[in-house]
Amino acid sequence: MKMSTFLIALSLCLLAFLVSAADAEKKSKSAESPRAKMLEKYDKNKDGKIDETEREAWRKDRETETVKKYDRNGDGKLDDAERKAAREQRRKEAENKKSGAAPKKPDTK
Repeated sequence: MKMSTFLIALSLCLLAFLVSAADAEKKSKSAESPRAKMLEKYDKNKDGKIDETEREAWRKDRETETVKKYDRNGDGKLDDAERKAAREQRRKEAENKKSGAAPKKPDTK
C-alpha cells in the first residue's frame, strides 16, 4: 500500500515537472524579444548591432507604418490632428500595456 501511494505521488510529480518544462519551452519560442526581432530584420551586416544606416532603414519603416496606420485623409502624410490622434493612441496603448489590459485597435478610415 505504501509503495503504490509513493509511486502515484512520484508519477504526479514527474508529470507536473514535464508539463512545466514543456510550457516554459513553448513560451521561450513564442516570446522572442523585440530587440532580437529588430536585429534579425535590420542588422544587414550581422554584427549584432544596429549601425547608422541600419537605424535609418528602421526609422523609415517605422514612419511608413505610422503614416499608414494614422493617415485618415489619405494624403500620405500626417497633419497636426492626425499626429495628435497618433500620440493619444500610443499613450493609451502604453497605459494598457502597463495595466495588462488588451490593446485597442485604432479607428479605421
